[in-house]
Amino acid sequence: MFETAVPNPVALEDLPEEVTNNDYITLKWTEPKSNGAPVTHYTPYYRIVTSRGPGEWTELKMKDALQLLLRVKVNRGKTYEFVVTASNSRRESDKENIKRVNVLGKLQLLLLHVFG
Repeated sequence: MFETAVPNPVALEDLPEEVTNNDYITLKWTEPKSNGAPVTHYTPYYRIVTSRGPGEWTELKMKDALQLLLRVKVNRGKTYEFVVTASNSRRESDKENIKRVNVLGKLQLLLLHVFG
């Protein structure tokens, strides 16, 4: 008997390592291999990274569970990590392919302008 497997981990596309002048970033991904059962929904997560390390994952809400794009508000001067999982009838994929984004604050922007 054929048994379905967990979807492959989701890979985020075109996410910059630093954001200098935006209060929003866009998370984009493509549908991963479903491995026997269709993907039923995606779950994007973020966490803030501090000098003590990364915090707990927080789920980002989406209007459409199968959308492949999400605009996220970010705060200047913070470092974020993002990951998206895919779920099917079996379970949620692993949190792999984590992307880190540094959102530069006003002082950092000024220093880049002066010394960059």
